[in-house]
Amino acid sequence: MGTGLRASVVVHLPMLSQGRKFQGLISDMGRFGASIRGVHGERDENFGSLYEISNQKTLGQTEREILDTVTKAAIQLTNQELQVRKLSLQRHREEREDEVYKSYGVLKYSRRLTSRDAMIFLSQIMAGLADGLIHTEEDFSVYRLMLGIQPANLQKISDRPLSKEELDGARAEFIRRELPEL
Repeated sequence: MGTGLRASVVVHLPMLSQGRKFQGLISDMGRFGASIRGVHGERDENFGSLYEISNQKTLGQTEREILDTVTKAAIQLTNQELQVRKLSLQRHREEREDEVYKSYGVLKYSRRLTSRDAMIFLSQIMAGLADGLIHTEEDFSVYRLMLGIQPANLQKISDRPLSKEELDGARAEFIRRELPEL
């Protein structure tokens, strides 16, 4: 009968998701039994370029088959992302560096940040670190920052309920405090 297991993995695809062929790639993954959806945002928008890959079928497959499907899809998409980023670095290194440094500046010195803007800029930082475009004085997890700026987490560390505007201020303060120096 199968396991009923749902397996998933989150991958960061900032360059691949900007391409015109990305929607076709998502459809292709569906034919192989994998589902891909954006982690943050609504409808067709995905802030931060994080995508969850999971299995479509839960019944009629063994655990190993389900894990293999999700793993193969994640590896294929990650390898394609790396190829696109390598090509982008060869052709547009200065533009990529500029985007990363601008993102760092906005994150480090803003007093208010919407969730959308923060996720987009943090995605740029994550890609810049992975591609060696910037280096920080200490190791840190960009993904941890992405989780920390979510409304529920900001509300949890606050001493009182926050309005939307106050959340934007708390988000900027959290990032300023946690983002290490270059």
